[in-house]
Amino acid sequence: MQVVLDTNIIVADYHLVGTHAITFRDASKRLGYSLAIPGVVFDETINKYNEELRECTKTIKKGLKKIRKLTGREIPLDGLQESLDLTAEEYKTKLIKTIDSVKGLILRYPIITHEKLVRRALNRKKPFHKEGRGYRDALIWETVLEIAKADNKPVIFITANRKEYFGPESGLHLDLLSDLKELGIDEDKVKIYKDFSDFNQKYIIPRLQHLEDLRDQLSRSEHPDLNLSEAILDNQGELIYWPEISAKKLMFRWEFESPSMSAIHEVYNLKVNNVMKLYSGKLLIEFEADAECEYDFYVHKGDLEAIVRSDNAFVDDYNWNRHYASASASKETHISISLIYDEATKIVESIDMRSEFDRQAGEEY
Repeated sequence: MQVVLDTNIIVADYHLVGTHAITFRDASKRLGYSLAIPGVVFDETINKYNEELRECTKTIKKGLKKIRKLTGREIPLDGLQESLDLTAEEYKTKLIKTIDSVKGLILRYPIITHEKLVRRALNRKKPFHKEGRGYRDALIWETVLEIAKADNKPVIFITANRKEYFGPESGLHLDLLSDLKELGIDEDKVKIYKDFSDFNQKYIIPRLQHLEDLRDQLSRSEHPDLNLSEAILDNQGELIYWPEISAKKLMFRWEFESPSMSAIHEVYNLKVNNVMKLYSGKLLIEFEADAECEYDFYVHKGDLEAIVRSDNAFVDDYNWNRHYASASASKETHISISLIYDEATKIVESIDMRSEFDRQAGEEY
């Protein structure tokens, strides 16, 4: 089986060290799954990584300017840019090694004429958008087609880009199915999933050893070395680093702009769903809970009366900038957690979280 990753899957977990990515990497050799990275995906990922590093640099410099304004002291930035440049180059090397570790390949760009791509774009045929965007998406799809034509193995395409690749009922879009038919490829040969988690649930989780006694022990908080509520609180820095929150789902006042989770204060109503042993011998634990979470957001200074009308919202910094104040509020949130635990070292090696307010790919904020 060939597993092809879209850029959005790698960018969501740049080092492929999240729980679901590790589960895939752990099982891939044993189950004969190989990773295929389209050339355009590799180049996009490196570019996106560098862009985010530059944005982080801007944020650091902006913060240091504010500190200088408050304290009157100059904070040196010696070596920062050189260090970031080195980090960017190291990431490219590390990503190649990670792909190699699962016997993966970085593929060349597909062979396709400009005329064919332009015709597809003009016809608004997926993965092109109705406005004509989608050149790189089309190159990725052409790579999937080349793999499917060249190999008898099933091809799995993992992408979070639901609008351009998925049909109304979660499978491939009809335009993409027509491509398979035109090339004489059985439509069952190419399957699509929105993330590693969905793929793992179908192809890996059912093959793992399930440990019911250990699940019950963790449910009763009787494990001698691992308390799941404490694992969430102790690792919340990792869990809340990259969330995209749907303000609509959160049901905050419309004046509360760009909400993001900033802290988890309490965990309760914990339910352990599965405890499984990976092929490496480490434990994969899936559970859910309710949590009292804090969310940061921004309020236009002209709308600060909304804070007064809210029971649990507070201004943190009135002078966030010229026009906005920063504020926060708490809200009970249902969360789903998966983690990998090494019983030998008693260390939580990886932990991922989803919340009921997470923004899904393609969903409006």
